[in-house]
Amino acid sequence: MLLVIASINTAFVNAPKMEGNPAILLPAYFRLCSVQQVAPLVADIAKEASPEIKKEIELAVAHWSADRVDAVRVELGQYYQQQSQKILGEFAVRYRAAEQSQDHDFLAQTAHDLGLRTVPKDYGALRAILLQTLLKNDLKLEASFLSEIETWLDLKQRLPDKTPPLVFWLTRKDRRPVSTASSTVDPAMRRPAQPVDPLVAAEAPSPNVGAVKIGSDVNPLDAMLAQEKALHEKRLHDTVADMQLIGSERKQYEDQVAAKKQAEAQAEANAMKHQAEQLAAVEQTALQQRENSWGNRLLNAALSIVGAGAGAAVSAAAVVPVQRAFKP
Repeated sequence: MLLVIASINTAFVNAPKMEGNPAILLPAYFRLCSVQQVAPLVADIAKEASPEIKKEIELAVAHWSADRVDAVRVELGQYYQQQSQKILGEFAVRYRAAEQSQDHDFLAQTAHDLGLRTVPKDYGALRAILLQTLLKNDLKLEASFLSEIETWLDLKQRLPDKTPPLVFWLTRKDRRPVSTASSTVDPAMRRPAQPVDPLVAAEAPSPNVGAVKIGSDVNPLDAMLAQEKALHEKRLHDTVADMQLIGSERKQYEDQVAAKKQAEAQAEANAMKHQAEQLAAVEQTALQQRENSWGNRLLNAALSIVGAGAGAAVSAAAVVPVQRAFKP
């Protein structure tokens, strides 16, 4: 045991130092590589589907992949902030080059940073350790997603009229509102306008408008001009008030329409998800069997990965998952 520990420490000291912690970077890099393989697998599952169904699936895959990639980016951002892409990209190139050349010193350093008690015999063994520990849940999520897509496609072929759209199938356990109506209109402005008697309104005195007094010290012409100005200001004020009232009534109507649409959309979504849950209950065995099958396939594929190429080709291929993940 002492010889093994000494071997790890010696290799670790001799290995070149890099920016960033492999215990953080290597699982993150493997997760990005793993997410990248899901879309081609789904495309192969749906190769016989209609264009409309393929579009549904493509949108679902894009959304699922974006969520997985965002989780990796957020985690890296907690450690490396704006330098995440740079640090992960450099690590990916270094790791792939070391894997290609079977660099034992780099392998020992990585094992040390991961907290492994012994150095794996090769990079394939290192992958196996990660896939069965730190990345075990990631493989399960991918296998579950592939199983859901495959089962939905099967249902769509057998029960096209009873199978809900894919978005409701995948979110059948999510009961959050499909949308949220919001309004910034003051409740006081929502009260309907009171009816106005046109005769009373016509006979009502205009505010700030005084009659011209005969014999007063005010010049009659000036008094008339002042009265006309006051009338103009009142008309302007009334026009603005009318526009505000119309605007608030229109906003109230739009909010009512939006609330009605939201309620209808929520009811439709709940019905679709309920239908999806009923179908899923019947297909539970098939779902689990497919998930197990996909889990084994993904694990075997990950374990059998062997880097190809050399030099610049390895570097270019290594950073592709990182570039895609951080693409604006």
